[in-house]
Amino acid sequence: MMIRKRNILQPMALTVVFCAMILVVSAQKPQQPYIAYHQLVVQAEEAILDEDYQNALSIYVKAIAIVDYAFTKDLYNAAVCAAIGDDTATLFILMERCLKQGAEFTTFENNRTVFSRFFPIKQWHVIENEKDNYRKEYLSHLNMPYKRALDSLNSIDQMARSGNVYSLLHRPQSKKAQQRREIIRQTDSSNYEAIKQLIEQFGYPSERNIGVGRTLNYFGHVCIWHITDSSFLDVQKDAFLNGEIPVERYVAKMEYSHKDCYNYLYHCENESRDENYDSRRVAIGFPQTRFFEKLKQYHKKTHNEFGFLFLYFN
Repeated sequence: MMIRKRNILQPMALTVVFCAMILVVSAQKPQQPYIAYHQLVVQAEEAILDEDYQNALSIYVKAIAIVDYAFTKDLYNAAVCAAIGDDTATLFILMERCLKQGAEFTTFENNRTVFSRFFPIKQWHVIENEKDNYRKEYLSHLNMPYKRALDSLNSIDQMARSGNVYSLLHRPQSKKAQQRREIIRQTDSSNYEAIKQLIEQFGYPSERNIGVGRTLNYFGHVCIWHITDSSFLDVQKDAFLNGEIPVERYVAKMEYSHKDCYNYLYHCENESRDENYDSRRVAIGFPQTRFFEKLKQYHKKTHNEFGFLFLYFN
């Protein structure tokens, strides 16, 4: 399939801007860089939905420049925008960063709609020849015992919730349902104690210490999702503000815990959840409600032909 070129970029100019902004990052950081980062990423994703890929790439460049670590899915989406606009230099900068942060080379190679026309270029082959070294470098920075421990807790979590859940759904007061809920409660309690100890020892689990998931927009370990203990909220708040949890996961986790993110982050416990709903979402770096309808329409219109990654639409 041929790429329909819309809003073609000025490749060299944007590459110079990309490099310059990265160099001055330390002088430009806002007070809460990851909230600002997520706000910019939402703007970039909205530009994608408007099929304005030049603007999307420009916004991604700004977002990447204000944080120490940009999430790998955002680097990938920025690389797709660069490829659509023939900004070869910026594409290869972003592609290299993605591989060093755990993206597989096949993630690019298999998206032939976007990247196949770059296959003959020398720099593509240079990166391809280095892919194993990038992989070794990436794996050398991971805490594999930590990852294996979380994977094990995840399996325990899923075992407690597996099997026939008919009684939980349709006969919630039955003895069988009560027994299942007690098994789940005990499992979550035991997992929470284990996870607390792991976090105290190794820090909050994130892309930086346990790596990316099965896909770049993988939603993370559900054993952490299922922790609803109120004492864990501050841990997750700090992790979000430090760029260890993407905003989509943080909002979803708080919703699961029946907490309002805006009130919790900004200490507005008495403010109505319905008050200025969209502006409150924007304030924490989460999309306005209109975003989700635009996302559905974008998928319906384009079938996401360029392979952008969204955490909100899986």
